[in-house]
Amino acid sequence: MRRGRPFPEGAIEALEVAMRKARTKGEYQRVQCLWLRAKLGMNANQVAVALCWTPPAVRKVQADYLRRGEAAFRRLGRGGRRHSYLERSEEDALLKRLLEQQAPNELIPAGEVQKAYEAAVGHPVAASTVYRMLRRHQWRRLATGTMMAPGSVWAMSKLWRSESS
Repeated sequence: MRRGRPFPEGAIEALEVAMRKARTKGEYQRVQCLWLRAKLGMNANQVAVALCWTPPAVRKVQADYLRRGEAAFRRLGRGGRRHSYLERSEEDALLKRLLEQQAPNELIPAGEVQKAYEAAVGHPVAASTVYRMLRRHQWRRLATGTMMAPGSVWAMSKLWRSESS
């Protein structure tokens, strides 16, 4: 059986203090995962059984600790958009361009928005992707299947024209 890299000097004491200071169950279990290896010499499979984890999850926490030290106790959040075809600023530019192309007080059909979006990303996208983008930018859906910017289209058109002037 292969032995992993040894933990740094004084790790057992630091881990015991960290277990007492843990604020969440997840943080406590991550520290406990490390402590079981450091103090009791348990391998990843044994720690996984003790914590009801999988061995790869144990190895990941232990490797993270060896790489980042005590910062590994607190897992980074997963916030933010992970999967997107366009950045928020690119979506903004696309919607501004569509508004400028429309005459004042006209509605923009959702199909046109989808065609412009697909042209921007270079492949077909689901209608739900376009509707989520429009909702993200506070556009509202009308019963006729067209989209309208927040407030009235005329006010948005006037706003865009005044910025470019």
